[in-house]
Amino acid sequence: MLENYLLLRYLEGIGLRTIKKYLEEGWSAAKIIKEHRRRIKNYHQAWREVKRELARSDELGVRLVPYSDSEYPASLREIADPPFILYVKGRRLPNFAETLAIVGTRKISPYGREVLRYFVPPLCQAQLTIVSGLARGVDQLAHQLVLENQGATVAILGTGLDIVYPPESKTLFEKIGKEGTLVSEFPFGFEPTQYSFPARNRLIAGFSKAVLIVEAPVKSGALITAGLALEQNREVFVVPGSIFAANSSGNHELIRDGASLVTEPEELLKFFNRHLHKTDSIIVNKNELKSWRPEEREIYQLLQRASYRVDEIIRLTHLPPAVVNSTLTLLEIKGKVRELGPGEYSIV
Repeated sequence: MLENYLLLRYLEGIGLRTIKKYLEEGWSAAKIIKEHRRRIKNYHQAWREVKRELARSDELGVRLVPYSDSEYPASLREIADPPFILYVKGRRLPNFAETLAIVGTRKISPYGREVLRYFVPPLCQAQLTIVSGLARGVDQLAHQLVLENQGATVAILGTGLDIVYPPESKTLFEKIGKEGTLVSEFPFGFEPTQYSFPARNRLIAGFSKAVLIVEAPVKSGALITAGLALEQNREVFVVPGSIFAANSSGNHELIRDGASLVTEPEELLKFFNRHLHKTDSIIVNKNELKSWRPEEREIYQLLQRASYRVDEIIRLTHLPPAVVNSTLTLLEIKGKVRELGPGEYSIV
């Protein structure tokens, strides 16, 4: 059965619209192939491609989830052009009722980082699954924060599952494959194209009960995802930004067009009928902070909201540069903050 669904990808002589029509009517892949066997021009060559794909999936630990499989998300069957088969690595595909897509610009700002650090931990605590596209910027940080908070995340790719894109995401890609879920509709060896990312965006929207737009210029893939989500009757939530920030111009356009404005994680949790449960660790942390020096508290509380560069910490706290640098060193020694990259810090 699995082989037949994979075979549909490679057959010549049957149009995609015809195949999708039959699948929607409940036909099996085997029945479609049998019905059109005489019209298929490359039957034997297609089977060779199928065998190669199956061997590669075994080698990489990737499972193939066909349209008829119980793991295949029912929400994807509702979109205009559902994939015949999904390539999946990692955890089982999530329940639609608990999925939230988080997307935004590749050129994330300190404000966007702060928004994600504010929203993601309580969403993980409420056991929502965060879906995104592993792109630079908002997508990558959303996945990273979910994993740091022991949450569930799904990365939907615009390439085959044997290709890491962007290349610098290799460590995150591998970690999601072990602790979360990697998904693609594209065969092994498929390189990114200008068309594969809009195709990926339709799956991000299709997988998710709602979409959260963090930062998005007017012309961005995040707005494409939002448009697709609206077409698929998904809820679109938008975080407002500065009226002077190009990164938020698309956000404000969506809000003007009727998307739901959100400023608190609880607003999203209410949509999902979830509640944020305060934990004792938050109280312990506040008690510990009382024993710290004022500059330690100020810098640590700033970094709880987002990661910042040293020059940004100086600007936001108005502390002298020497005080900021010495305090960061002390907090590192205490194991409370870490240096993410040259001159950029976050809490541990």
